[in-house]
Amino acid sequence: MKYRAALSLILIALLPGVCVAAQRIGQTYEVIEVDPVAYIKKRSVDFDYAAYQKQKVAQSINALRAQPLPRTQASEINYHRVMHTVERDVIDANGNVIYPTGYEYNALDYVTWSFRVFVLDEEDIARFSSEIQPHDVVLINQGRIFEAQKALNMPVYVIDTKTQAALKVSTVPSIVSQSGNQLKIEAIHYE
Repeated sequence: MKYRAALSLILIALLPGVCVAAQRIGQTYEVIEVDPVAYIKKRSVDFDYAAYQKQKVAQSINALRAQPLPRTQASEINYHRVMHTVERDVIDANGNVIYPTGYEYNALDYVTWSFRVFVLDEEDIARFSSEIQPHDVVLINQGRIFEAQKALNMPVYVIDTKTQAALKVSTVPSIVSQSGNQLKIEAIHYE
């Protein structure tokens, strides 16, 4: 115990001298660096953020787009049952299986649509603007989404591959609505 205490006292006495001697080893040079804040300010003045943001938004919207749908050649009406398959057991609070894996049901037996879905190109907006109600959903196949939003004064969305497949839309313009417990897909041809 005395040995440890003595060793500790010696180290405490020697450390300040060792630290002073270790402060400078070899030749030193002034470091000349650009002030990071000044550099960021200079770069931000030169940067066109509005153009960058517009480009990024356009890129992200185009990344979501599905393969463009063809134009409707002849008007027709098709019907589609929206069947859903349960991917894993649905259990209640007591652990009892309510719906087993693989159970199929028609979603429209339980849900009622109070809206229609318009699948359009930008060129169709003027033709259908009087038919579109505020509670309807507009999906754009091709065209400029922001111009369509301005023309309709409502949100407009890009149709993606999953939505296109779920609605069974194959041409534009089309109007999808609920008819009983199935979807009614009305492909419209006009000159």
